[in-house]
Amino acid sequence: MLPVTRGDIVSIVVSSAQAGQLMMHGYMQEMVPVAAGRTATLRLAALHAGRYPLHLHGDDQSHREVAVLEIRP
Repeated sequence: MLPVTRGDIVSIVVSSAQAGQLMMHGYMQEMVPVAAGRTATLRLAALHAGRYPLHLHGDDQSHREVAVLEIRP
């Protein structure tokens, strides 16, 4: 779990062995592309308190939870 405080600016850097798209479910709709063997950075303003899972939607149709962002009030 990645705890942050509401109002923080958050950057999450993810490296992946497979290509796909990163998405913070329930928080943002934009997906961030990540190439196999590379890193991608997801940036957001922590405006809404709650827990939000970060998933990698693989190009092979896989769906893996990478982390959980907890935005505290």
